[in-house]
Amino acid sequence: MSSSQSIPRSSPVSHVRSTVTIGPEIITNLSGDEWDRAISGFADACYEQTERLQGAKWGDNRVRRMAISINGKIVAMALAIVLKLPILNRGLALVKFGPLWRRKGELPDRQVLGLALDALVDQLMVHERLSLSIMPPPDPRFAAIWVEELHQRHFEHRPFQDAERFLVNTALSPERQLASLDQRWRYNLKSALRNELLVGLEEPSAALADFGMLCESMRNRKNYSNPLWPLFEKALSSHHTPAISPALVLVREKGNAIAGAIIVQIGDTAYYAVGASNDRGIKLNAGYALQWWIVAWLRDRQCHWYDLGEAVPGSGLRQFKKGLVGKGGAIEHLPGEFIFSPDVLSAVAARLLLGVRRMRLVLRVWIRESKGLLSPQQRQRR
Repeated sequence: MSSSQSIPRSSPVSHVRSTVTIGPEIITNLSGDEWDRAISGFADACYEQTERLQGAKWGDNRVRRMAISINGKIVAMALAIVLKLPILNRGLALVKFGPLWRRKGELPDRQVLGLALDALVDQLMVHERLSLSIMPPPDPRFAAIWVEELHQRHFEHRPFQDAERFLVNTALSPERQLASLDQRWRYNLKSALRNELLVGLEEPSAALADFGMLCESMRNRKNYSNPLWPLFEKALSSHHTPAISPALVLVREKGNAIAGAIIVQIGDTAYYAVGASNDRGIKLNAGYALQWWIVAWLRDRQCHWYDLGEAVPGSGLRQFKKGLVGKGGAIEHLPGEFIFSPDVLSAVAARLLLGVRRMRLVLRVWIRESKGLLSPQQRQRR
């Protein structure tokens, strides 16, 4: 769905059609390459639902790929990660930012979302006796639809705490985008643009080493490295379906890379996956020039949202992202998880697995707060 056809953020649920009348076919035997080719046809596609950028790291035994077809046309897709407790022979299926149900160039049909949810319940809960956890995407245009469809199927809602997502509205004109920026952000952008920096897409085969050096510089400076970097380093080093290939954007000063980012855009939302800069890049405000270039690039690619991800409350990174989102974007809280268990034993397994996962997330945030966001002098005092 192009930005000219996208539903406004304030659109009521009634603006989404509901016309499906033919029984669907569930396809579970698509190969990874077939899956990624098919996923590129969806406006709500994201890298969490791809095989190469998500499923491959888990292995076939813990991944379930399900596509819904009507009259030979795939209308919905969902990639689930399955975690099991061996003794109980029960577990949890996790679907992040899926199922996908909005095909590019077509009006969204909420009944397709319902069909996809029913298929997941049937395959994963009824047949595999797994609890099912679904995390809807943080897209304010369709939030009400997700909640209604999940509640109709008796999913239990579990909200997240402090899970902000920073969404830049890349459908704005350049003039409105500039006016939308926070005043401080706009000031730093103008400062960066005076430095005659060169920003642009670069071929991974030639520039991946430069970005790796930036990541190493950031790790040494912050004592923190993005856990997604190894995954995307591998992805950029290997062949991919072109429509789902990550993009590498670098900022150079006199030929030297001083900042960069890996961006993924498959549907009408782009994702800021990994970013890094060195000391020179920070001094020249290269991150401002970098993000401003990316926003303009995404605007030309018919993108609606640029998802900057999350940020630790009170951090400088949060202020940076908030300033770029500005008045024209949106700061959305992740809708949380919606969980449904087929029986008591599955519910117990789900609680255990979710508890372990939450502890890992808390530990990761604590490490980042105590190390990654402190200066070397502050870390020494600790």
